[in-house]
Amino acid sequence: MRRAGRIGWILVVLAAVSTVAAEGDRYPLRWLYLQANLADAASTRTAIDVISRAARAGLNGVVLADAKFMTLERYGFDQASSPYHQNVRRLLDVAAASGIEVIPHIAVVSGAHGLLAYDPNLAEGFEVQDAPFEVRGGVATLVADPGLMLLNGGFEQVTEGRFDGWLNQDDPGRATAPDVTVRKSGLQSMRLDPRAASRPGLCRIHQKVPVRPRRCYCVSVWLKTAGLEPTGSFKISVSGLSPKGERPLVFQRFDVEATQEFRQVHAVFNSLDFEEIDVYLGLWGARGGLAWLDDGELVEVGLMNVLRRPGCPLTVRSADGQTTYEERRDFVRVSDPLLGRAQGIPGVYDRFHASPGIRMLNGLPDGTRLKVGFYHPLIDKFTKVDACMTEPKADEILERQVTRLNRLFHSPRRYMLGYNEIRAAGSCRACKATGRTPGQILADHVRRTVAMMERVRPGVELATWHDMFDPSANAVDNYYLVDGTLAGSWEGLPAGMLIVNWTEGEPAPSLRFFRDRGLAQIISLDFDRTSDAGEAVLAAMKAAEPHGAGIRGMMYTTWTGRYAHLEAFGQAVASASRDQ
Repeated sequence: MRRAGRIGWILVVLAAVSTVAAEGDRYPLRWLYLQANLADAASTRTAIDVISRAARAGLNGVVLADAKFMTLERYGFDQASSPYHQNVRRLLDVAAASGIEVIPHIAVVSGAHGLLAYDPNLAEGFEVQDAPFEVRGGVATLVADPGLMLLNGGFEQVTEGRFDGWLNQDDPGRATAPDVTVRKSGLQSMRLDPRAASRPGLCRIHQKVPVRPRRCYCVSVWLKTAGLEPTGSFKISVSGLSPKGERPLVFQRFDVEATQEFRQVHAVFNSLDFEEIDVYLGLWGARGGLAWLDDGELVEVGLMNVLRRPGCPLTVRSADGQTTYEERRDFVRVSDPLLGRAQGIPGVYDRFHASPGIRMLNGLPDGTRLKVGFYHPLIDKFTKVDACMTEPKADEILERQVTRLNRLFHSPRRYMLGYNEIRAAGSCRACKATGRTPGQILADHVRRTVAMMERVRPGVELATWHDMFDPSANAVDNYYLVDGTLAGSWEGLPAGMLIVNWTEGEPAPSLRFFRDRGLAQIISLDFDRTSDAGEAVLAAMKAAEPHGAGIRGMMYTTWTGRYAHLEAFGQAVASASRDQ
């Protein structure tokens, strides 16, 4: 029997055995969420080892996530001669022999770097309106706003431990203090010492700054560290302020080195409709080490990462708005050659780089002012960029990749759709032209994706995360940078969708909501935050009790590769399944 045929036969038998075994189990689905890079031999070996451990621990499924699932076509990863293809075969062999069902996880919208590798213009776009440009030497570039600045961004002026111009700072003179021995420029810097913080790990400073609505801005600062732990604890946060309240515009994390010399870091944001912002710099959740900040700046950004697609139009007009200039007739087609190519990697976006200009063809004299409108993406957390849910080209790319993925994994019984933490939606021209809310746009996207999955793999069973369809979680008004309400997103979920529910805190409303909609659920336990598997499973059992057979299982989940509690989890879930 050929190897591919043997694997397919084993998977068919495994599915049948799993179905029979499930009949007597309280929690028949005992899954593991596993992130892997199957292009890397060491990562593949680690994934295989974790799958073998999961099988010995009594688990029967692994939700397997790899960003390269969406770049099979681009890099030929699904070709039989590819090392990637061979690594997948090895993993499937081990999973089949171990009695583990493999459920591929597909990044459909959130953090869709694989999809965006084919066309980085498909990112969700944020509008810039009437940014002032000026022509010099035949090229129009952004005109800097002379009144825009961070007051005392160099941390040179201090009064009794407090930095002048900054509204507030944590523990002045202790957790946040001037340091004349370490500096990027000038006489001193600001030192951040989490050991001196009165509130664990918080060493921050902030100030309010006036801005113009619908413009693109960048906050930057030079950062030096010495033994900083954890390395991702330095952040830049910007919120928009109005009489109606505030809204986060960016909360950027930086995975810096524990010890490094001064290095400039950037966070880009759109001011949306706000005329005032609150800028925070500092440490959140730091446990040790030191950091120094110097030479903080706030600048307006031009055509960096400008998006060019029908749903993100670019407009160039005269300063009085009376003349509209046409691309290719009055100016060379505008594009950013660095769009979606951070460090040469397609689909990954730079936080900051030099902005391209507009090369005019109509002989406008130096000093001519223009008004330029355009769209740009935004990065959330480290590198996450969300795809637009309206542009048809994204659907076409997704279906081609899923078709290849389905062949590579021999038509698996189940897939998991990665609808989670979608933080940008409904803001580009394409989305607004639909006349729908972001919730309705998401619901329609789910319907299209489910129909596509059925075309690719008839009879497929689908799962997805709960949060974007849950009114007690993220299916709410103005979630992060979503332009409008996500209410009603749940209307796109088909009757057979399995909900993977990671609700923290009080899970009852969420579990009840999906139960009342007739949807089966798996409870996902976060082992990045949990150290007692038995206690976590008992708490999940208690939450699941009112919902009976509607809770079909539990999933061991880690985003940071923490598998120390895998065996204890398996034992606890197996015990819970027997205690009926």
